[in-house]
Amino acid sequence: MTTVVITSEAKITSNGLSASARNGVLHLQLHRPERLNAFTAELITDIRGYLAEARDDVTIRAVMFSGSGKAFSAGIDLASGSGDEKPGWFAKRMRDTYHALMQEMVSYPKPVITAVHGVCVGGAMGFITSSDIVLCSHSARFILAFVKVGLVPDCGTSWGLPKRIGQARARAWALLGDEIDGVTAANWGLVWKSTDEDKLMDETTRIAERLANGPAVAIQQIKDLFNVSENASLSTAFDAEVEAQITALAHPDAKEGRTAFLEERAAKFGVNRSEK
Repeated sequence: MTTVVITSEAKITSNGLSASARNGVLHLQLHRPERLNAFTAELITDIRGYLAEARDDVTIRAVMFSGSGKAFSAGIDLASGSGDEKPGWFAKRMRDTYHALMQEMVSYPKPVITAVHGVCVGGAMGFITSSDIVLCSHSARFILAFVKVGLVPDCGTSWGLPKRIGQARARAWALLGDEIDGVTAANWGLVWKSTDEDKLMDETTRIAERLANGPAVAIQQIKDLFNVSENASLSTAFDAEVEAQITALAHPDAKEGRTAFLEERAAKFGVNRSEK
């Protein structure tokens, strides 16, 4: 795992990842504009390194992803492999890098927010289905093009996409390999909402900072509950809610929330020591 140091000043790794932290938000920007921010295993390793460092950092309370240049990401960089990888080697690379990252994002104890502009292609869809909140520009283009190059959805897309937009749309989209724009993505439920491109980063940053100033324990419990509910029975979901609520009630944020409500003021959750 990559060893990193999180600072308020943006630093770009040799593998094309820009990282900075401000106001409780770790901003990870894919920074390979010459390749439309296509992923390599090394870039994914850098991302996982920053997520590992931020996991226990009390000054980091939310994570935000974005892309530099003209696109969010063109997916996995096909030029980074030989194209005729042996099955065992390919399986290990996928499991140890791309799949590991998507699993970490889904279960990450802090909220993950992603901003999408330009194209979002192939494996980059895994970022969409693994994030908690996704915003995009109206003109963003989501392209599920695996079938057009003789491949199948990966990076968790086959798992997450039907849960986002339903089986009918997910199957047809994967089989046809068409593209949809940001407005359609929002209408389908693939993303939370779309906005004008010139407002995208400001809106996403505002939401990330809002989450960073929210009740961290309750937010983590909410993430956990929705993850459990994916395959849980109603009784199991009820039990999980009770346990999560007990945990939330025991935290000082719950007392502050109730007090603020009664005093008709905004709650002040936690201690946001965000500047490093």
